[in-house]
This record gives sequence, structure tokens and C-alpha cells, in this order.
Amino acid sequence: MYENIVQNIICSQFDSTFGRSRSDTKATIQTHGGRSITVDTNSAIDHAMQVKFSLSPNYDVEDGYRNLTILLFGNGSNYIAVYAKVDWHVQYTTTEKGESPWVCYGYHDSCWRDAMGTILREFHGRINTIDYLFNGPTGWYKDVTLTEEQIVSLKAIRDARYEKGDWTRLTDLEFHFPVLITKSRGRGDE
Repeated sequence: MYENIVQNIICSQFDSTFGRSRSDTKATIQTHGGRSITVDTNSAIDHAMQVKFSLSPNYDVEDGYRNLTILLFGNGSNYIAVYAKVDWHVQYTTTEKGESPWVCYGYHDSCWRDAMGTILREFHGRINTIDYLFNGPTGWYKDVTLTEEQIVSLKAIRDARYEKGDWTRLTDLEFHFPVLITKSRGRGDE
């Protein structure tokens, strides 16, 4: 159930702050304290909303941290793209640090909301906190300005999903220590 609540909060904030079909040069941002501030964005077309969650590592086999980052990007269009990636810094006998590439979960004028829910359900039981809480003027999310290169890269990822049928899931791209380690750590079945 919490996935639906979080999904609605994120999507509503995106609609009210970033909007659809926006190409203006001013953006109104809600601060954590509830105040509205207007910032000069030079072009709202290159702005995206980024939300980062702290994920539970698999404490049976590792210590460290994992994060899930979600990026909502309209590019001045009525269609909204939803991207996500994971990063990790975990250790057992070795330290593994890395991140997945961005994965496009949806691009549509209405189904982008469903894509948010898909991501949250994929990581059900692993999401601990929103990482940006009380971080900067926007509070729990970041207003990210994308470069032209980043926009082109995200479009290529989106096109690969819809034109080439790349339906990769993030959980398939994460680094995981082999399950056999649990026995050597004394936490597995004997």
C-alpha cells in the first residue's frame, strides 16, 4: 500500500512543480517549509525531478549501502519519461562499488504514473528512506538540470526500450555477492 502513497506524492509533486509541456524560463518550487519560490531556469525543458531512496543491503551476505535513484523528465513535452538506476558500495571479503545504467520504465502522457509504481513495487521491502529529506530548498527531491548530452543519452535509452524491446529491470543489473557466502558467514542453513 505504501507504494501507492509514495507514487501519488511523487507524481503530484512533479505535476505541480515541473508540469507538462513547460518551456518557460521560470519555475516555481515548493520549499520544504511550504513556501513557494520562483527560480530562473533558463529553460524548464532541461529540468528533471530526481528522487533518491536508501535501500536495504542484504545483511546476510554484505555490509554497506545501496541506493535507488528515480528521474522524472518531461523535456517540455506532455509525455513524461521515468528512469531509474541503482548504485552500491557493499563489502564482504571484497568491496564492490558501482552503479547500473539508467533504465527507462515508462514514457507516456498518463502511464508514466504506473511506471513509478512499477519501480516502487520492484523494490518493495527494500526501500528504507528518501535520501534527500531536508536537503536543500526542495526538501525530498532534487531539481536537476540536464546537459544536452544527458538528454540525448536518456532519449537513446528510452528509444531502446520502445523501439528495440529492451525490457531490462534494475534488479537484474545490481551487483550481488554469491549466495554461497551465507554459509561461510555463519548465517545460512547448516
